Amino acid sequence: MKKLTLSLLFLLISITHSFYAHIFESNSMQDILPYVDHETLVIFDIDNTVAEGSVIIATDQCFQHRVRKHMDAGAIDQQAAAEFLPIYWQLQMILPLKPVEECTPQLIRDLQQKGLKVIALTARSFPILERTIAQLYEINIDFSLSALTQEEFDIRLKDRLLYKNGIIFCGQNDKGEALRAIFEIINYYPKKIIFIDDKEKYLKCVQHVADELNIPFIGIRYSCCDEKVKNFDCQEADRQLREFCLAHNIAYHVEH
Repeated sequence: MKKLTLSLLFLLISITHSFYAHIFESNSMQDILPYVDHETLVIFDIDNTVAEGSVIIATDQCFQHRVRKHMDAGAIDQQAAAEFLPIYWQLQMILPLKPVEECTPQLIRDLQQKGLKVIALTARSFPILERTIAQLYEINIDFSLSALTQEEFDIRLKDRLLYKNGIIFCGQNDKGEALRAIFEIINYYPKKIIFIDDKEKYLKCVQHVADELNIPFIGIRYSCCDEKVKNFDCQEADRQLREFCLAHNIAYHVEH
């Protein structure tokens, strides 16, 4: 009887944990809707989730491709990213974004109009903060309408962390720790978190912090861009990047 009682207890704990913290995969933004209620904080990643580059060289997969190229040439992880980041920032300054799904801007507006807190959490950083806000505005997405606060913050964690217009720009910081820092500074803790991101590692970072704060968490590993990532044309990206650098007089060796 005692063994049976313990078994039931462990089952209950397992079921409770699966309710409080769960990650699943979806290729449709609409799949978040059944999990949303009036006490939910909805958090969106930006690149390959809310939006994507309008041309191949402005996409996240091109950025990852160039970082791998630098690593193959002997650079370590952060150094490899740093070598391409200035070019990536220039690309973003010139080129627009487009929604990954046509429904996404309206879906975000609908959530905002229901009075929900809806924000973005991105690995983008300070040099393209204003440009990112403008890029999103151009596709009818404005996270300032549902921001946690209208205040702006510039915080130093591992890397510089900025918050403006309902967007957390975490740079090289852990996304979970970036979110925690904002919660602490404004003394806000939601009843539930839904986080949508194309990369599972970031979902797990936020899940870890949600678990520590005892906040129910649902993560959606957004797979809508998976085929584009899988079929990424490295040679075409390099060709376009070479032409872009020549056209804008940028000293960057694509063949590196």
